[in-house]
Amino acid sequence: MSDNRLQNVVITLDKVKLCMEQGQCREPPLRLLADAEVAEHLWTGARARARRRTRPPRPRPAGDSARPAHALRCLAAWQAV
Repeated sequence: MSDNRLQNVVITLDKVKLCMEQGQCREPPLRLLADAEVAEHLWTGARARARRRTRPPRPRPAGDSARPAHALRCLAAWQAV
C-alpha cells in the first residue's frame, strides 16, 4: 500500500514538473490573502464564517426525523475530538 502511495506522489510530481516546464502555469495556484480579504471571509462578508455560526438555526420541516439523529451524531463526533 505504501508503494502505491509513493508511486502516486511520483506521478503527481512528474505532472507538476511537466506543467511548469511547458509554461502552462501562468500564476501560482494559491495566493496570500490581504488582511481585508481575511476579515471579510471570517467576519464581515455575506457568507462569513462567524456570521454563519451566530445565526439562529433554521426551522426544521415537519416530519424530518433524520435530521435530529444526524445532528446528534455530529455533536458526538465533535465532542470526541
